[in-house]
Amino acid sequence: MASLDTRLKHFQTKLRKVKNGIRPKNLEGKFGNKWWSKKWLESLEFFVNDKRIVQGRFYAREGQIRSLVIDRGSIQAKVQGTKIKPYSVTIKLQVLTDEAWQDILEQMAKNAMLFSKLLIDKFPEDLEKIFSQFNYPLFPENTNDLLTSCTCADWANPCKHTAAVFYILSDFIEYDPFNLLFIRGKSRIEIREILKQYQRIITIQEDKSKRKIEKIPRYSNQVEKRIDLASFWKSNKKVKLTDIVKITKLERETSNFDDFTEPKLVELLNLSYKKASEIVNNKLTKLSYEND
Repeated sequence: MASLDTRLKHFQTKLRKVKNGIRPKNLEGKFGNKWWSKKWLESLEFFVNDKRIVQGRFYAREGQIRSLVIDRGSIQAKVQGTKIKPYSVTIKLQVLTDEAWQDILEQMAKNAMLFSKLLIDKFPEDLEKIFSQFNYPLFPENTNDLLTSCTCADWANPCKHTAAVFYILSDFIEYDPFNLLFIRGKSRIEIREILKQYQRIITIQEDKSKRKIEKIPRYSNQVEKRIDLASFWKSNKKVKLTDIVKITKLERETSNFDDFTEPKLVELLNLSYKKASEIVNNKLTKLSYEND
């Protein structure tokens, strides 16, 4: 069996070169330079064996892909091999339902940082976490999610031509991550518009909540001044009796409320109680006579 290096040299000599073929934008031919394009290629390595990965990467670097069309749920490509007629490659991925996108986009809108980054074409890693949170795939995870086909005679699926498309597609995704979201069912314009709608709803809800809070009575944060009776008797500080009780009739009988000692205050309070009792008793007696 020919070694991998020997087969690559065979491809180099037998490949039909493509004029204006699609090449990687990275001049060094490196793929997976961003976290999302790297994750995309990691999913390829799960489905394709090492030999076809190497061959596919070589095809991609050599510009053997004549055309590539990205659509919702599918990628169509023409790959030039050693034959005159290019091979047709189809890659299909699951398109998320509207309900799934509703869950995802609503959660995106609640994350202000993620929302702002998406508006300037940034692709934060938190995005994948949101997809995982609802058990929706962002990247291919299994053979039920990823279906590939090629018109070549290779029994392996995915073949080297499909692998080449995967690599070029990673380049498309790297420079425009919204391509990945579009494959899953939503375009950049749709995502931005829906996110803005959710943001407006969230803002309205927050404003209503703030208004409700403002309607709640606000109590003074000043603690009511209380008299500590235990320290009151120990204190030498002169106090006014009117700070503790209000006795209107006694004010006429007492000329000075200063310098009260404990016995004097007790005597005064007793006198106040007696006078109040007398008033009540007099009123009760009067009512009794009137009823008779």
